[in-house]
Amino acid sequence: MAKEKKALTGTDLWEALDGKKESVQEVVEVRFGDVIGEITVVFRDADEIQKIEAEYMEKMPKKPKVDFKGIGRIEVPNDEYPQFNDHKLAKEWEEEVEPLRKEKIYRTAVEFIHADELPCEDKNEAAETLSKRLRFMDAVKIVNKGMELAGFDRQLDEARKNS
Repeated sequence: MAKEKKALTGTDLWEALDGKKESVQEVVEVRFGDVIGEITVVFRDADEIQKIEAEYMEKMPKKPKVDFKGIGRIEVPNDEYPQFNDHKLAKEWEEEVEPLRKEKIYRTAVEFIHADELPCEDKNEAAETLSKRLRFMDAVKIVNKGMELAGFDRQLDEARKNS
């Protein structure tokens, strides 16, 4: 019978964790036709990812406001009133922001890719290259793995359980 490992505590824990953030990485495989490649995804602090999120939130156009009888003026699309998300203005807004959402995924993927494996040093140019060479779902796979390494996956699971 395998002996369970005892959780580290105190000084032992801190010594064992020294340098671990910098060394956390996993490989994501990309297959496209006859090309098979590996991309090394690395740990990034939440601050780096939040900067990208904030940058793209600023680029997003404001949601249109529409008057509805009995409710008043609301922004569409709207999580609180999803029945109005089929409104023409809500659909137009969704179409307008879709390219920005995709651009943000590619830019976030660049942040998680090991610097030695980026197509170029400029991160915006690298994101453009990724958008031309990878399928969107490949970029999503990179972002998901990066979020997992950053510990966001556990936070999202907890948030889902508590909602």
